[in-house]
Amino acid sequence: MPEFFGKTADDRDVFKFTLRNEHLTSVEIINFGATVVSVKTPDKNGVFAEITLGFDNCAQWLNNIPYFGAVCGRYCNRINNAKFSLNDKEHLLSVNNGKNNLHGGVDNFSKRLWTVDDYDESFIELSIISPDGDQGFPGEVRLTVRYELTAANELVINYYANTDQLTVVGFTSHIYFNLRDGGMTSILDQELQISADYYVPVNADLIPYGQLKVVDRSPFDFRVAKKIGQDLQSYCEQLCQAGNGYDHCWVVRGEHQKLRYALTLSDRHSGRIMEVFTTEPGIQVYTGNFLNGTIGRNGKKYQNFGGVAIEAEPYPDSPNQPGFPSVQLLPDEKYRQTTIYRFSVNVNDKESKFGEN
Repeated sequence: MPEFFGKTADDRDVFKFTLRNEHLTSVEIINFGATVVSVKTPDKNGVFAEITLGFDNCAQWLNNIPYFGAVCGRYCNRINNAKFSLNDKEHLLSVNNGKNNLHGGVDNFSKRLWTVDDYDESFIELSIISPDGDQGFPGEVRLTVRYELTAANELVINYYANTDQLTVVGFTSHIYFNLRDGGMTSILDQELQISADYYVPVNADLIPYGQLKVVDRSPFDFRVAKKIGQDLQSYCEQLCQAGNGYDHCWVVRGEHQKLRYALTLSDRHSGRIMEVFTTEPGIQVYTGNFLNGTIGRNGKKYQNFGGVAIEAEPYPDSPNQPGFPSVQLLPDEKYRQTTIYRFSVNVNDKESKFGEN
C-alpha cells in the first residue's frame, strides 16, 4: 500500500511505494519525479543495507539538486547553448546549466508530480504529460515509466512515450550507487567494467566535440574491471576538467535499441555486484564530482565521489550532433527503452543469487 510521504509546494500529496521480492530486496519510489528513493540489498554476510544516495524527508526530495534517483527529461544530460533545430526551425530551451539545458530545463520531469497508473508489490507504473512548448521542446509528449522488481533480483525500468509532432526525447534514471554503504565512504575503490571500446569526449562545459574516441591506452579504458579511481590522477593530468572525476558517456557495444550488457559495478568489501543492461546507445558514468557536501540521509554530508550515477541514455547533445544516433520521435512512432539493474552478491569469492549459500 502507498505510504503518505509529504506535500508539494502547492499542497499536493506525495506518496511512497515499496517494491519487494522473495529475497527481501526492496526498492522505494515516490510519485514526485518518479524517483527511486531507496534500494536495499544484502551484503556477503546477508545484512541488508542501503546502496543508493538520497535524503531523509519529502522537503529534501522536493529540492533534489543532484537528481538523486529521478527520471530526467524531456532530454537527459546536456544540450549545447540550450537550443537545437528541427526542420530548419530553431527551438530555444530553458537554460539551467551555465548557458546549456540540463536534464530538460528548469522545470524538468524530476520536479513534477507524476500520475500513478497502476502498482502492486512487484511493480509500479507512473506517467506524465508534457505539453507542446514545455521548456521550449516542441510537441505534446506522453511518457510512462514502469519499474519492476523481479524474482531474479533485477530492477527493470521500461519507458514508453509518444508525441503528436516531431520532437526530440531522451530519458534516463539518475540513481547514484555506492554498493558499500550508500554514500558514507568513497566509491573510488569500487570496481567498474564497461562494455565499451569508445567514449564521447567533451569540452570543459561537458558538451561533446561531435566525435567518438577509442578508450584504448587512456583513463577511459574499463574494458577490464578496475577500481574507479585507478586512473583518475592520469585523467586529471590529461584533461583537468569535469570536477576532477568522470562525467562521460561510453558507447555501449552492440546494436542500440536491442537489450545488451553494458556495465558491472562491484564492491569487494561488501561483496555486492550490480550489472546493467540497456537498449540505449550510451551509458553515462558520473562519479559524484560536484556533491560538495550535499546533506543526505541521517544528516550525512555526501562528499565528492560519495556515489556513482549510472545513466543509460543517448549521447549528450545529440539533437545538435548529426553524426550521433538520432533522438527524434515522430507522431506515428512509439518510443520504448529498457534498462535493467541486476543485483547479486559474491559469497566466499563465489557469485551467488540472493538467498543462496
